[in-house]
Amino acid sequence: MGPGRSLQTSPHRLMNADLLPRQVAVIFDLDGTLVDSEPHCARTWDELARELGTALPTAGPVGATVDARVRMMEHRTGISAEQIHSMYWGRLEACFRKALRPLARTYALACQLRTAGAPVAIASNSRRERVDRTIEIALPELLGVPSIAADEVAHPKPAPDLFLRAATHLGIEPHDCLVVEDSDIGMAAARAAGMMTLRVHH
Repeated sequence: MGPGRSLQTSPHRLMNADLLPRQVAVIFDLDGTLVDSEPHCARTWDELARELGTALPTAGPVGATVDARVRMMEHRTGISAEQIHSMYWGRLEACFRKALRPLARTYALACQLRTAGAPVAIASNSRRERVDRTIEIALPELLGVPSIAADEVAHPKPAPDLFLRAATHLGIEPHDCLVVEDSDIGMAAARAAGMMTLRVHH
């Protein structure tokens, strides 16, 4: 399969049918792919907007960073963007500690690939602190897996920077990487990086 092509299978079949070519690295998105975080994020934003007495700005595309919504909240409330992000993340982290769960099929795939010795990484549009805490709370078997966060690259998804940085870290050429993603912008980023893709639907 050439770079930029989509793999027409499921995470379960990918492992059990031995469909993954040798010497291919697998790069996983985090939110919505490995963990079921999106409902918690939506609820936390809604609660924060009510607390600040403002209407909740429209969310960006699924998989986008929170920065645009944070800037809109800053404009509406006069509270600095960093303070708003801190308030949001503090509430979200508490929610994660109580209720965040992995998405079973993709988490199992990542764990099996890691156990088999395949190169595995995580590339997320979330900031470093959130990436680390998410893995710690919900994905303990993936502690130590290389991860790249949105605040560590010049341009997050849909730009290819995150995936290209992950490939460099793994020492694998982009065309030998398979990206597992759930969102349109993540798939666009993977294709822009010249990588194979596998879209998951939960």
